[in-house]
This record gives sequence, structure tokens and C-alpha cells, in this order.
Amino acid sequence: MKRFIRRAGAFFAENIILLAILSAVSVCVLVLAYFDGAKVSPDSASYLRAAREILRGRGFYVHNPGGLWPEWFSVWPIGYPFMIAAISWLTGSEIYLASKILSILIIWIIGFTLYRRHGRTAWIYALLMLGAGFLSIFYYTWSETTFILGLILFSYWVSDILAQQPITVWPYAKLTFGVLLLFLSRYVGAFALVAIGILLLYNLVLFLRYKNKQARRRALYLTASGAVSGVVILSYLLVNRAMTGYLTGSPREPIEDAGALLKNLFDAQMSEIKNVFQVFFNVESNAVALVMWGLLAAFAIFFAYKAVKARDKAAITPLTFIAIGLMYWCSIVAMRFSAKFDAFNYRLLFPSSILIFLGCIGLFLRVRPAKTLPRRFDRVASLLMAAVLFFLIVTTQAAPSLGKIAEGRAWGYRQWKQSIRNTYEDIPDGSVVLWGEWGLLYLRENVDIGPVKANVPDVDAFFAQYQVFDHVYLYTPGLRQGMDGSLQGNPSLLAYFEQFRGAEEKFIIIR
Repeated sequence: MKRFIRRAGAFFAENIILLAILSAVSVCVLVLAYFDGAKVSPDSASYLRAAREILRGRGFYVHNPGGLWPEWFSVWPIGYPFMIAAISWLTGSEIYLASKILSILIIWIIGFTLYRRHGRTAWIYALLMLGAGFLSIFYYTWSETTFILGLILFSYWVSDILAQQPITVWPYAKLTFGVLLLFLSRYVGAFALVAIGILLLYNLVLFLRYKNKQARRRALYLTASGAVSGVVILSYLLVNRAMTGYLTGSPREPIEDAGALLKNLFDAQMSEIKNVFQVFFNVESNAVALVMWGLLAAFAIFFAYKAVKARDKAAITPLTFIAIGLMYWCSIVAMRFSAKFDAFNYRLLFPSSILIFLGCIGLFLRVRPAKTLPRRFDRVASLLMAAVLFFLIVTTQAAPSLGKIAEGRAWGYRQWKQSIRNTYEDIPDGSVVLWGEWGLLYLRENVDIGPVKANVPDVDAFFAQYQVFDHVYLYTPGLRQGMDGSLQGNPSLLAYFEQFRGAEEKFIIIR
């Protein structure tokens, strides 16, 4: 026991800055997303509804099969809702709180993974958690949380295979798990099969050209890993198609304006470096951001060239992170240019950014390794720095909310949930609410919200979508806020709903 206490004390002393970062980010997630806020987007509500149905034993069905209509959960993979349901079941917590517990658990898994790989310098890598992209993603209930964890683990496991001597089965089993974790978090995670394919081709070339027996063994294991992952992924997609008619649950609409999308990509990519460096300073313009991206690329290319030329095996891990980050970036950009979905933003691009920056930090520390200060001074300095970091993170992110909580003025998730329930308590089961609030997706089992879109020819076709419901209600505050945007390009629908814009009633039954 004494030995354990001494080891724990030594670990705490040597990693106090890392622990301060992880603790501060965890506090911010709880404060800003539960006690004084409710980070529920449309996607979040869908994940929570799926988690609710899993807990009730209904599997992939996101409506009660005996109720309105059974709808197969397929627009997103099931992995993230399943993890929320598992945490809720294990802890007995409400599903939204379970999603926040899951986010905090992932933060700490990432932190301890960095520690295991980089030791006392792990806190330098963990500074990326303070960027706007990372914090925003972890405040919300989004599958990007598990996806980012999967990317980091997968990158480490790929680098292990590249550096492994002798060759064993276990790293390839982890690689398979990594592919499935990525895919079951987001469909784009299937890009990891490309990484396995590139590794396989490389080892096949080594074997065929130089008769390298180790390369042959690696190729066999990679083939097995890719085959198992590929079969699971293909089976999952084919089940989706059998249940919904589409591999990923919905038809893919072509993009409308490639030029506008390209500009959107440029602006979003410039914002990525602004979000990362906001930890240290604000980047005011795209021009400065572009210069910073250029300098970062030049740095990475130069030191990657030096590392490859010197056969520096220690550079394998950071180079792997950069390579997989670029592979993901190419995959998500190609997907977005081939089909219409969310605009480019930090949700789509930050997963590549965090890998690229982790890789660049690794390259930098290969060139300028962190110096070890005298032990006693080191601990005092670390303690002071950890205290300052914790204070700065919490005060800059959560101080106003902490003040509200102390004064009893906080408006957190519980208040938000009660407000939703009170607002819609008179809406009967079997109804759909147009422009209703997203919380209805999982807070009321037999009341739904309507997908108000303009891609129908007329008013009759619009209401034909809702024949299965007993009543169609209109939520007028939501209509006033979202009607112009959601019905843009359909004059007949705009004209029909315009008559309700000035209504005093909060709810209007229109069918």
C-alpha cells in the first residue's frame, strides 16, 4: 500500500499540469453543458432518442414499434448512442447527463493515452484541448467526441505496427477495433480501411521485392484486419439498405454551388488554426491564418524530410498522425463535395486538425526536447503553472456560469428539460409539431417534430408527409424564427405559412 501511495504521489507530482488541464476541461463541460446550459442540437436530440430506445430494449428503432411508426436509426451509426445508453445503464443517470459523463471519460482517456505515450511532456499535447474546436465539440452531445478518441487511438496503433519488432497479433486486433470504433461513430470513419490498404500495399512491395519475411507476416495480419473490418462495415451498410433503402439511411442530394462550397472550405480551414491558437493569442484575419498554415506546413515537411533521411524511428508516430489527419481531411472534403450535408465547420474539420497539430508537436519536441529542471524547483514550478492554468481555463470559460450557479440564477439542463415538457404538455400523443423544439425527439415518446423542408412541389404534398399522425400542430415561435430559411425557394409553402406568422397563439392545429 505504501508503495502504491508513493507511486501515486510521484505520478501526481510529475503530471500535475496535465491533471490540471483535464480537470479544468471536465469542470467546464459539466458547468456549461449541464448546470448552466443545455447543448442539444438536432443531431444531439437524435442521438439521445436512439440511446433512450436502446435502454428500453428496442435496438435500432427510434420510435416505439407499437406507436407511431418504427424508424430504423441509420442516418448516423449506432455506436455513439449505444455508449451513452451503456453509461446511463451503468451509472443510473439520465441519458443527457450520461452523454456528459461519456465526454468527460473520453477527455481523461485521451489524457492518459497521451501520458502513456509521451510521459512528462503529455501536458504540452493536452493544450490542444483548450482550443475552441475541442471545447465546442465536447460541450455538445455529438459523436465527434468518440470519433476524435478513435482517431487518436488508431493513429497510435498504426505507428505501433510501423515500428513493431517482433511482430505479434495484438496490435492488429487493436487496429481492427480502431477501424470499427471510427466507423460506428461516424460513417466517414470507414476511411481507416484506406490506411490499412496503404500499409498492406507497402508490405506487399517489401515482400515481393526483397523477400522480407516480416513484411509477409505483416501483410497477412493486415489482410485479416482489413477483411474483418470490411465485412462488419459492409454488413452494417447492407442492413441499413434493407431497412431504409439507403446505405446510410437517407438519399444524398448533389451540391448546388461548388464555388460557394470551396469558399466555405477555405474560411472554415482558416478558422481551424484560429481556434487552435486561441489558447495563446487571437488570430484576427484569414491572411494571418493562411501564413500560419503555410509556416506549419513548411515546418512539418522540412522535419519530416530530415526524419526520413536520418531513418529516425522516433518520428514515426508524429508522421503517422499527420498522414492520417490528411487522409481524414481528404475523405471528408471528398464526401462533402459529392453530396449535400452540413457546411464545412469545426465539426467536420477539427478531427483532422487535432491529428495534424499533435503530429507537429511531436516533431517539434523531437527537435527541441523538453528540458528537465532541478527536481525540487521543477515540482514547485509545475504546481504553480498547474494552478494558474486551472484558474485561467475555468475563469475564461465558466466564470459567468459559476457565478449564476452560486446565486441560484443558473438555467441548466434540468430547467431546460422541464421547460420543454411544460411547453408541450397539452399536445396529445400521436401528434407532430412543425418547427417544434428538438428536445421533443426524446423527451416525448409519441410526439414528433416535422422535418420542415422546401423540397416538395406544393402544400398538399407537404402535408402528405404527415398522414400517419393524428394531428399536425404549428409552433409559432419556431415558425417565425425558421420559416424563411427552411422554406426558401418554395413560394407556395411560404405563402401558406405566412398567414400564421403574426399569430398570438403559441400552438395552432392545422390538420
